[in-house]
Amino acid sequence: MSHPRRPSFQRNLNPLRDYVGLLNWSAHSYYRAYLAEQRVSPRAPIYKKVISLLGMGFVRAGLRFAKALFAKRCGFQDYDYRDGESGVFPLMTDPLGIQDSTAAEEVRLSLAGDWGTGTHEAAAVAEGILQFKPHFTIHLGDVYYTGDATEINEHCLNTPARSSRYETIEWPHGSLGSYALNGDHQMHGNGDGFYRAFLPTLGIGGSRKQIEKSQKASFFCLRNRHWMIIGLDTGYNSVGLSSIFSMCKLEDVFLDWLHNQVHPKDFAGAIILLGHHPYCSAFERGYVRPATQLKGPLGDRCVLWFWGHEHRFAIYGKYKSLAGIPAFGRCIGHGGMPVSLGSPNPKSKAPLVLYDNRRYGNLDGAFVGFNGFANLAFVGSKLTVEYFSLPGFLQPNYSLLLRETWECKAGDLHGAGISMIEDGLAQANPDLNAAQR
Repeated sequence: MSHPRRPSFQRNLNPLRDYVGLLNWSAHSYYRAYLAEQRVSPRAPIYKKVISLLGMGFVRAGLRFAKALFAKRCGFQDYDYRDGESGVFPLMTDPLGIQDSTAAEEVRLSLAGDWGTGTHEAAAVAEGILQFKPHFTIHLGDVYYTGDATEINEHCLNTPARSSRYETIEWPHGSLGSYALNGDHQMHGNGDGFYRAFLPTLGIGGSRKQIEKSQKASFFCLRNRHWMIIGLDTGYNSVGLSSIFSMCKLEDVFLDWLHNQVHPKDFAGAIILLGHHPYCSAFERGYVRPATQLKGPLGDRCVLWFWGHEHRFAIYGKYKSLAGIPAFGRCIGHGGMPVSLGSPNPKSKAPLVLYDNRRYGNLDGAFVGFNGFANLAFVGSKLTVEYFSLPGFLQPNYSLLLRETWECKAGDLHGAGISMIEDGLAQANPDLNAAQR
């Protein structure tokens, strides 16, 4: 039974502070999930944590972790091309793509990353997205702690899956459809929750219960005459041995799909990439392997690339690894987790232009930043992107931080303007226009 819709700050939701200090290690994710299940705060005294480890619940949690550690990953799913599936969906207001979009038609799409926490902030982000009345919504990956079916149900599908003191929330579904990417935290649970619980609720349709054409795989394409959006799965090979040896390698199944179904080299419009892991980073680490693999199917054309994984909002100028594609990076991994603060690494070569280092709140001695999301509006060959954040601790409104416009000209991506709306954002490059050239 779903809970009645109330403003997020009035609801009994997961506190943001319970996710402070969560590491990207599988063992730590399972440990923190166990503490949450036992209703023990990660800030509790050590003796309380030790006591919580003495019961049979810890044994069961250990068995779940062992199963995830040694069991085979959920199989990498593909589309059934013999049944007419292609993984290519229309980026237009005609949900089945029978009629191409007109020059005056506006197609609205919202993005958020690292959203699946069930926190007040995640719920507020969802409410802000719905105020935009998007035709499509896309989650850039990560449901916490381990992305299993229980957490998918409670943090994304508004479906209680266990006895809990907190209410559940729902990923905001666009009026025409919704999609999602895989992340490393889903793969901590071997991908079962993402593939078997979340994917069946995604695709073309007015709600998660009314899907007309489903997203059968962890990758997809939205396309119209001027714009092509390609969703990548950088999460599948991001944990365990696959992470050590492949560094977020894109699966061959995906690359075959690009060549045989999408044909990005032949596309006469501009290309936008969506992925979970960052191509470059001025704060942590970048993952260049996917960009290297994409060089073949995409060539040297420059793309606009949105990613998450890092819990922050950051804008990058054009970046190109030694063997990768050129891209303008946008980190929007601030959807639902405590947002990281701090200065960029002075040794980083990532072309950071702008980032949000404002303090949102003090969570038991840990300062965190502002959660937020991005809204995209496509009108013919023009794209406007607006980046929003929550305005203050558990407040009901939203702040417009930045607005940028892009244009597709002769199949190439061209920056048409960028302006900072909110005071207080940190500029690593005094020339804001460097974010578009």
